[in-house]
Amino acid sequence: MSVLLGVALFGPAALLVLDRRRTQQAGLGVAALWLVVGLVDSDATLGRFAAAGFPVAVGTWLLVASISWPATRAVTRLTVAAAGLAAAGGALAADRADAVGALALAAAVLVVAARLEADGALVPALVAVVGVALVALGARADGASTLVLLGGALAAGAAAWRARRAGVVLLPLVLLVTSLHPTLEWWHALVVGAAATVLAGRRPHVAGALWAVAAGALGAGALLLGATAVLLAAALHPALALTALPGLAVAVTAVADLHSRWSLVLAALAALTAVRLWRRPDDGALPGRPSDATVASVAIGAWLLLAPETWVSATALESWGTGALIAVVAGAVGAFLAASFTEATYEAPEVEVADPLYVERDPGWAWPASLASLAILAISGGALVASVVS
Repeated sequence: MSVLLGVALFGPAALLVLDRRRTQQAGLGVAALWLVVGLVDSDATLGRFAAAGFPVAVGTWLLVASISWPATRAVTRLTVAAAGLAAAGGALAADRADAVGALALAAAVLVVAARLEADGALVPALVAVVGVALVALGARADGASTLVLLGGALAAGAAAWRARRAGVVLLPLVLLVTSLHPTLEWWHALVVGAAATVLAGRRPHVAGALWAVAAGALGAGALLLGATAVLLAAALHPALALTALPGLAVAVTAVADLHSRWSLVLAALAALTAVRLWRRPDDGALPGRPSDATVASVAIGAWLLLAPETWVSATALESWGTGALIAVVAGAVGAFLAASFTEATYEAPEVEVADPLYVERDPGWAWPASLASLAILAISGGALVASVVS
């Protein structure tokens, strides 16, 4: 299995010679390969790399497969390079400093990709880089938890802000690095959860990412909500918001154990976010065959919704699988009976959603600001390395 892990880690370098369409297809293949590695032997290692980081790699390459713009080879190659760095960072998660370092390198590569996209990507890239710099500062041995949470929220929100663009591949690793910090507090989750609730109506994929950060602050539901954030960013269909329910259930259960009056506020924000997530996107659905990335996202989303206990062990999920099975059977029987006694027709909704529209060009100050942010990132990374060495 170590050989297969090595292929999953270093094999994607071959994708650097492909065009965008072939890269989309190959990215889905790499995601499937990582899924096989994780399911067959999640304890496999190759040097300092570990297969236990497969959820980050699967999510990263699924997002690569969903990217639909632009079609230039340069941006495609930079995206592949950033995805490879991010997947490797997930495999190095046992050493948090290495994971943060991989995240910083991937963010720097994506700044260049954002410059080449030339359609308003630099501002989110700037925010993401600043967020990663804050995570690097906070991830030091004596780092501040507030910096990690603030940086993680900024980086995750910026990565998810432009779905189906190069920067989105940062999202899984950002969520993992943020959730690894052991000293985040409940009020951190309250601030990020409030931001997620505000954005849920217009930016559901950003709301999912922020709730994953909030769940990381609580140490509950982070993996489930992180998976939902990735699926929403890949497929953009409102039905995939249903997959947030198991993660929210775990988060609300954890909040109930905090014995704080503010925990009720956080639970209310979680419920309100869940309601707002099911608004149809303004772009609407597209007729015709859905993309391979959308099909994969729907399949993983169904798995996550029906059997989340296979993803993460949590008290709130002990009976979820049984309840989900009963609900599916009851729904199927009810639909059959309703169809038998009525002549009304039912048309299944389309599952492919149009690409979001973004600003056509970057503001003049964005590129100098991005260069300054890269300098800040280098300083923050140096501080992290110095703290680890000392």
